[in-house]
Amino acid sequence: MSPLVTRFSVVALAFLCSACLGSWQVEKPPPKEPDRFVRPEVRFGAANPSGLTQFNHPLELSVREWTRILENVWVQREPEIIALASPQEPPIPAFTADEIAFLSKWLSKWFKLAHPDEWVVFGLARARSADITEVTTGGWFVEEDKLYLTLGNYRYAVTMESIREQLWNDPLQSMGSRNYIFAAGEHQSVTLVGRGPLAVVRGTRMLQLIIDYKSLLATPSVANPAQKSDAPKSAVSPEGDRFGDMAQKLRELKQLRDEGVITEEDYRMKKKQLLDKY
Repeated sequence: MSPLVTRFSVVALAFLCSACLGSWQVEKPPPKEPDRFVRPEVRFGAANPSGLTQFNHPLELSVREWTRILENVWVQREPEIIALASPQEPPIPAFTADEIAFLSKWLSKWFKLAHPDEWVVFGLARARSADITEVTTGGWFVEEDKLYLTLGNYRYAVTMESIREQLWNDPLQSMGSRNYIFAAGEHQSVTLVGRGPLAVVRGTRMLQLIIDYKSLLATPSVANPAQKSDAPKSAVSPEGDRFGDMAQKLRELKQLRDEGVITEEDYRMKKKQLLDKY
């Protein structure tokens, strides 16, 4: 056999072997979304619920100052029409100590680098159970001497990875399930952005917390909503506790239906079972 034929045979054999190996390669799964993030982001049109296009960025605040600001963000479960007769639950801190430590670090960093046309958006996820993940998303910006915090979703129960990916891509899109509202403390006020039916369809109708951060940071001690004399009492009757559990189950059941996990018939049957027990 001539050297030329031998060389051709070796090359052909190597090509066939590589093709065979390639056909046996297992495709790698897509990378999993991180449990939390903070990033600057330019938002246009309907994706910008504030309507503003220029902010007072960059902003120099230390990690310690951001920690104090975040510690003074409180929320309260929004009362439903069916629950008006039950005692309202007291306000609670919006973020856990671990979430505050994470957000303080990265908000301090990104606001120092943010451009005047950029929001600083964030996402937080934590497991509620083996099948349900609680997702909180939103964004910040500075206008004059005020910090604006918009929560697109707060502790939103997610069962499908595609929904979480959607919220990670658009953290200011509201899924329309608002279980909590801001409980304004000292140097704070609350407003609603994205009014009208079109905003509801687009997912841009959200509550916004306005913080006079300079006054807050200059005050030695800031009273949180739970410390105010007119704040709701912390004691909740056993009947109120039982109703709160049932209301939460109804919300989760409705979300499972909205996401297509269960059918409309299943939803109605399970809802009736829950109400009959109550």
